[in-house]
This record gives sequence, structure tokens and C-alpha cells, in this order.
Amino acid sequence: MDALRYYIDGPGELLIVTTDFSQTIPDPTKILATSTCKGVTISGDADMEDVTGGRSLFPQRKFQTGRTSKIEFTDCEMDWRYSQLVSGEKSETGAKKVWAFGSDYHFTVPLVTPFEVTLPDTPEVGTLTVRFPDGTVANGAGTGETPVAAAGSPLLAAAKLTFVEADKGKDFEVMYQYTSSATTKQVSLKVDSLPKTVKVIHKQPTFDQDNNITGTQFIEFFKMQPSSAFNEDYQERAAYAPQITMDLVDPKRADKKVYDRTWVPVAAV
Repeated sequence: MDALRYYIDGPGELLIVTTDFSQTIPDPTKILATSTCKGVTISGDADMEDVTGGRSLFPQRKFQTGRTSKIEFTDCEMDWRYSQLVSGEKSETGAKKVWAFGSDYHFTVPLVTPFEVTLPDTPEVGTLTVRFPDGTVANGAGTGETPVAAAGSPLLAAAKLTFVEADKGKDFEVMYQYTSSATTKQVSLKVDSLPKTVKVIHKQPTFDQDNNITGTQFIEFFKMQPSSAFNEDYQERAAYAPQITMDLVDPKRADKKVYDRTWVPVAAV
């Protein structure tokens, strides 16, 4: 088999970095994401205009008026850093105010004293709602000028809810806001957010007809802009896998290159 003919199996892998990332002096903070996915589509299109003249029904020649190229990767492993690609905003790390609610926050008042339930987190002041199955709602403030627990009106102290004997065995659910840990990450989308440009390197092994690895193919896109469009489709009993689309933009290089395709053969034994 000709050494320059090879087979490609699978979608390969992607490295997404800032446009000023250097392979010779790599800076880990400029690596935005690495991606494995089930599908990678690299496509290009060109706008051509006919040059006509004389009496011929056919154009004399064609010239190019525009070119586009994009890469789409689908069914990816989720990477938190993808959200930065769509919004163009940096990920922040630190304690944030978040909400507690849902099936993880259903509890039952103990049948024996003490009639106390410790919540997973300490609610922010004034954010707690306690809801009983009959529709009764309480806020954890208890009753009285010096607050105490009463029937249907538990008293909150830090993360502990204290009930009275009249409420024993009752199911209830809570909703509240609390401060998360300092390791929490957050990416925001603002009204004026724009996706930042990135460099994308696609890597894929190549094979011969006997399934021996013959080398590695690289396609390096020097400057791409992620699409700000997104669709997060969460379904019951179905794993969510993101899809990302990026369009090639002019990197304004002196050599006029927009991408390189490189094949590195395996070293001879």
C-alpha cells in the first residue's frame, strides 16, 4: 500500500486553546478544553462568480468571491469549559449563592424527640420556605416575640429546623438559598457577551489496510470563532452530550495561512 494512502477511523480528538497559545512554550492556562466526541465534521464552502462574454452559453472562467469553513463536533463528553466557548466570558471560582430545592430536599419530622431535622446547608436569612403536603407553608421563623417552634411553624437555627410534637411524622419539603463552597465555578452570559476566538487542533491516528497505525494526522485551525447558538436538551434516562460549532475566521497571518494539515508517519523501527 502506498505510504501516503491511509485509512481514518473514528472522530479523533480536539484541543482548543487561545489563539496566542505557543507549542514551543506552552502555557496551561491558555488550554481551554480537550474534547473527545462521537462525531467531527469539517466542512468548507466557496462562493464563485461566473465571468461571461461573447455568445457562449458557458462562463469563460470563474473567480472566487468568498470562502467559509467550519467544524462541528457532536456527542461530546461534557467539559465545564465549553460554557466559556459559547458565552465568551471567563469562568469564575469562588463561593456563590445557589438554590436548594427538589427531590433531594424532602424530609420527615422524627417520630420521637428531639423533633429536629438538620438541613444539608445553612439557609441565607429570609430565603427558607417549608412546605407541608396539605399546602401549609412556613418560613422557619417560628412564632412569638421571642421565636419558638409551634405546630406548622418550625424554628430555624443555623442549619437545624426544630419542630413540635404535633408535627411528628409529617413529610415536608424545603427551598432556600445558601452560599456554596469556595471551589464553585460559574460562567455568566451577559447581554453584550461575544464568543472569543480560539485555535483548534484536531488529531487523528491513521491506519493501513492491515489495521496497523501508520501515523497521525493533524489539522490546525489558526483562528476560529465558536457559535453563540446552543441547545441543551436534557431528557429522562438519557445522557446529555453537547454539540459545538465553530467558524473559521481570517487569522491575519503574514503567510496567509488559515489552517495546516499535517501527517506525521510513525518512526521506522
